[in-house]
Amino acid sequence: MTVSTKITVTPKLTAVASEAPVARRGERLRAVDCVNTALAQESFNVAATAVASELARAFDCDHVVIGMTYGGACKLVAWSGVADLRQEFRLARMVAAAMDESVDQNATLRYPPEPDDPPRITLMHAELATAGVGESVLTIPLVAQRRIVGAMSFIRERKVPWPHDEIASLENLGSVIGPVLDLKLRSQDSAFARLRRDLTAFGHRLTKPGHYRTKLVTCGLLALLSAALLIPVDANVTAPAKLEGLIQRSVTAPVDSFIKEVFVRPGDTVGQGQLLLVLADQELRNEQRRLESALARFRSEHASAFAQQDRAKMVEAQARVDETGAQLALIEEQLARTQVTAPFDGLVIQGDLQQQIGAPVRRGDALMVLAPNDGFRIVLQIEDRDIKSIKPGMQGRLTLSAMPYEPLKVTIERVTPLARFVDGHNVFEVQAALQKGLPGLRPGLEGVAKISLERRPVALLFGGRLMEWVRFHLWTLFG
Repeated sequence: MTVSTKITVTPKLTAVASEAPVARRGERLRAVDCVNTALAQESFNVAATAVASELARAFDCDHVVIGMTYGGACKLVAWSGVADLRQEFRLARMVAAAMDESVDQNATLRYPPEPDDPPRITLMHAELATAGVGESVLTIPLVAQRRIVGAMSFIRERKVPWPHDEIASLENLGSVIGPVLDLKLRSQDSAFARLRRDLTAFGHRLTKPGHYRTKLVTCGLLALLSAALLIPVDANVTAPAKLEGLIQRSVTAPVDSFIKEVFVRPGDTVGQGQLLLVLADQELRNEQRRLESALARFRSEHASAFAQQDRAKMVEAQARVDETGAQLALIEEQLARTQVTAPFDGLVIQGDLQQQIGAPVRRGDALMVLAPNDGFRIVLQIEDRDIKSIKPGMQGRLTLSAMPYEPLKVTIERVTPLARFVDGHNVFEVQAALQKGLPGLRPGLEGVAKISLERRPVALLFGGRLMEWVRFHLWTLFG
């Protein structure tokens, strides 16, 4: 036996079920049209006016007014059908008051109210309805990023109730239009307005419940700032330093000659009187032999004149003897000086002459530089922006690149009042003395010195340098 079942659908129910998707599709299309209208305009006021006109035409309203919140109150930005809001100042003020009424209650308000409406305050809406603008008023808050950014008021001159489905459609449109208008308005804000808005939002996050991460980070930053302003730290002036001999003696060529032999090189330790180098003496010895021969001849002439009692020749011969003897003494002294010796115990720090044997030298040319082993001075290169903080007697520490684990204590002795341009910086040379030496120190070692200043907070340490830089460049630009 076969049982057949036939399902009959009531035409009325089918029509109602098919109308709902159509209505939702129409709401989406209107929302898209409003968004496209707003985004197609360059300025915010033109976009808001275009959206108001579009909504007035779509929902058969005589007036659609859009307002945005400024400082806790709504300010009208667009009114469909009104070219200049200043001509309708009294009505604009009443519409703004009605919008504030809706924003303050965070609810959609309609006038006249229906019996099933929740209890709301609609005094401003009633006053607006009796002012002759329109007898039916509906105000919807605009929300963006979980905050109310404005409101929209829909006004009809005839007294027509606002059905719930129409209110729901307008609320859905408001939820879409609100973020678009807010974004459009923000894009035209000045830098000061954006900063003020960000600071206001930051203040709300700090004062309202929640936002624990923001509050924790803010407290940490405030603690760091307080520590930077209140806790003093050691302040230093850092500068490159070079170790030099306390006394540096240049060994120069005593005569015009040639380098014959060299016995030391830079880095060798020498004692006082030790032979450093020998200059060629062949020409001097030839001159010595010539002068000795001439001296013997003049002495013979003097003896012959003395024997003949010729006073004039005797005086002339004696003068020639004295002159030749003086020249011979000078040559002998120059011969003695061809052997160059060390003037004191020390270290050869300059003058590698091993590759210059046979090269000519002129009298006064520097051949070598010697420095003592037990006396040193430190030469610091302080930049001009730090030189005002350096005074004689200040203490510091020196770390040499050859001895990084053995810092040396130094004392400032003298600030040279002359500047030099070194590696792109204008620097002053400052001389310092070692308080205590170490074995293995040699002239020419380089390192970094830190001169201790008065303790000061970190904020002043770096902020002062920044303020000096800003002040200098402002003066450079504006005088």
